[in-house]
Amino acid sequence: IDEPLESETFKVTKIRLHPEFRYMLTQPDRYDIAILELDRPVVYKDNILPVCLPSADYSLTGKIGVVAGWGKTDNSFGKTGTHLLHKVLVPIIENETCKLWHKEKSIAVQLHEEMFCAGHEEGKMDAASGTPEVHWSLT
Repeated sequence: IDEPLESETFKVTKIRLHPEFRYMLTQPDRYDIAILELDRPVVYKDNILPVCLPSADYSLTGKIGVVAGWGKTDNSFGKTGTHLLHKVLVPIIENETCKLWHKEKSIAVQLHEEMFCAGHEEGKMDAASGTPEVHWSLT
């Protein structure tokens, strides 16, 4: 893949996991966040920007976000991920709507208060092996 801007490599000197993260439980993606300490300061430029977290009362519902990853592009049995990074635009929907869609398809889903749902009703792809949802907003 040709990147128009030069990449930069950092060494991670310390990893701090969320204290409530538990790997391989029934909901392995809950609290799956960490703080990475790098070997030097980051200089922001066109292709390196900070991630800003929204305030607790900021609603994403109805907005469009982006997920990216190397996950499956085909949900057939035995299929694996791809070696190419893919991205998709997804609408952020009400959690109750999301639960209803999953119930209609007999898929068990548990959405906790710190979670939100994004995607299309007919959606079939899994972004769990990639980035969290990203929403661009000027503040």
